Order: sequence, then structure tokens, then C-alpha cells
Amino acid sequence: MKVTIFALFLVSSVFGQQSCSNQYTCKNNGVDREFTYCNKDGVVQELSCVDGTVCKQNKDQVFCGWPRGAYAQHFLDELSLLNLQVSELNVFPTPTESPELAIQVSSLLKFIEGQISDVKSRIEEDIGGPVGTSAIASEISVLDVITSELPLDIATIADLTEITATSDVTDPSNLSSTDGNNLPELTGDLNMITRAASFLVKKQKPSMETMDYDKQVQMQRDLLNEIRFVSDAAKLASDVSIELNKPKGKHDAKNIRELAIDIGHLAEIAEDILEPTSN
Repeated sequence: MKVTIFALFLVSSVFGQQSCSNQYTCKNNGVDREFTYCNKDGVVQELSCVDGTVCKQNKDQVFCGWPRGAYAQHFLDELSLLNLQVSELNVFPTPTESPELAIQVSSLLKFIEGQISDVKSRIEEDIGGPVGTSAIASEISVLDVITSELPLDIATIADLTEITATSDVTDPSNLSSTDGNNLPELTGDLNMITRAASFLVKKQKPSMETMDYDKQVQMQRDLLNEIRFVSDAAKLASDVSIELNKPKGKHDAKNIRELAIDIGHLAEIAEDILEPTSN
């Protein structure tokens, strides 16, 4: 699904002149929602797609769309129904006394098999490439690279509680009553994000020897979600580190509010990641 950037982006900041003109650039194509726009004067603006979507590059333009694997489960459900129809037709008694009916059954089988091929093509387009063990191994390698330094990066996230205690952030003139009530709750959310990230770092690689097509798609989709989570967690750690390095009294309440929103979203994902481990 493609949507125009004009309906799904938010302006975050403007900075210096650059040697570019009328160019949109995704910061992390197909993974993150942030992108930049360089206008005709070379002034670069930092923009962002709305939460839940990602920036996708198309030459010098971008569009905001759903992340890879967003429709995989829907397509797998469709594929399951088609395979069930094929199974039922394959056990259908051969109509030897009615060649016309036999031709109709054969024609229907070919039609359903064509639909199965089409659904598999849509799955590959949604996943972003071929489905199979080699693709899974490639995604695991990407996850390994992203998580290699994550334990150190993620440790800085917990320090955001230090910022929430500073007077300039908790000052009633800077924060609404809602913000003020939510800030103390960040500790639990941050702890959950840290534990989820640590779990993914230590997670054992899956065995792929006996995987069927459905399991391979599920595994690739899960890996894409994990890659996105650890990337977002690392970015959050970086943003927190920037705030922590500001002198006391110089923290930006607006930035803290935005970080609190990002933390809340990541905590919801972290809870889903950790749920199987708590059973």
C-alpha cells in the first residue's frame, strides 16, 4: 500500500544549507520513519512519517508506507484456505463416467494453483524478497550486526529517569498534568524495553531444517519485526544519550515528552516480545 508523504509526515526541524535541491531522502529506507527534504535553496528539513509507517525511497522522492511483513499473516491465512481447497479437490473421486466433470475439476485445480502462486508473489513483495532458508540466514546476520553493540547502547535508556528528576523538565510550566503523571511511570517501561532488547541479543538462532513454507514466512516476518525493534531501541538510546549530555537546566521538555511517547510505543512491543518468556 502506497500513501503520499503529504498526508503522512510531520516536520521536526530545519538545519543548514547543503549541496542538494528538491531531494527527499529516507534515513533508513524501509525501516525507520524519518527522512529529510532538501529544498531548492539547499536548506534541509528533517521530516517524519506518522507512527506505524516507514519511509520508502523512490529515486529522489519518498513515500510513507507500511513496514516490511505488515501483511504477511493476512496472505498466509489466504494461502491456507487455497491449500485446503486443493486438498479437498485432490481427494475428490475421479469421475470416470463423466469426462466433462473431470475436465472441470482439473481446470479448477489449475485456477487455484494459479491463485496460490499469486499469493506467494504478494508475500515475497511484502517481505521484501524471496522466502526461504537463505533469506532467513541473511536476516539473522542483519540482526546480529544490529545487536552486537546493543547491550552497551541500551544501558543508557534507563538513565532517562535522571532527566525526569531535573527541575526544568518537571516544572509545571513546561509539562501538563498528564505529562507530569506519566513521567514517573517511564522506569517500568524502560526496564521492559531493556529486557526485551537483551532477550533478542541472547535469543538462540532457530533450526531451519524442517521448516515448511508457512513457518519460513513466519520466521522472516518475526525477524523483520525484531530488527525494527532493536533499531528503534538503539535510536532511542542515542536520543536519550543526547539529552543526558546536556547541562543541567538545559533539558528540553518538548523533547522529553516526545521521548516519553516513543518509550510508551516501544514498551508495548517489548511486552509482546517478552510474553512468551513469561509463560
